[in-house]
Amino acid sequence: MVKEFSSWVYTAIKLPIEKRLLWVQDILKGIISMSKVSKTDAEELIRSLENEKEYTRIGFSTNIQYIKSHLAKGDDEEDLENVFVHAWGSPKLLYAHKKLPILVITGGDLRINGTILSELSKNHGKIPRNIRGLTS
Repeated sequence: MVKEFSSWVYTAIKLPIEKRLLWVQDILKGIISMSKVSKTDAEELIRSLENEKEYTRIGFSTNIQYIKSHLAKGDDEEDLENVFVHAWGSPKLLYAHKKLPILVITGGDLRINGTILSELSKNHGKIPRNIRGLTS
């Protein structure tokens, strides 16, 4: 169980619905501006997720927890014995597909085992590449 959350979580809990919906719009804009795909592809993803016939927006995801099903490149044997917790440094949106057993967590700066800071050219070589669990 996660007992500590990023500061944005405590702010979100106190926000009225109108402000939460503004956050949703900001996150969706972030997907378009920060994606590594074309603007058109990002907009298509947003249209799909916001299409109430296909998906339901549940709210904000504070983190994700999981255990590994297998070893990926760079993993250690001990990784199979750990619970990985990625607390989001900024709000992410959580959607559920209406007909399929699928959940989607998204946000423009979503990274697993990485951070946007490591992508900035002035930080190249300053943030170790083998850090795991560092998440945006």
